[in-house]
Amino acid sequence: MTALDRFDELVSNYLDEALDVEGMGELNTLLATRPDYAARFVRLSRIHGGLRELSGTGAVAERPPLGALVWIVSAIVLLGTALAIAWLLSR
Repeated sequence: MTALDRFDELVSNYLDEALDVEGMGELNTLLATRPDYAARFVRLSRIHGGLRELSGTGAVAERPPLGALVWIVSAIVLLGTALAIAWLLSR
């Protein structure tokens, strides 16, 4: 299993509310250290939410919104990008 496959598995379990504490810690570490994974998490979360809405199962109302987590992940990605740009400009 590749690292990306493992990340996708963690995200899938998170979105299905089946992620254990150990998996949550692993996911949080990856989100904090890999801006590309954080961006992928945002995309996958939006796709998942859109599919739930389209399915009309009502699951959207039963679960707290991912909005806050999406904003945090987006902020991490933006911060990493800003730091990379600042580093490149300082060279």
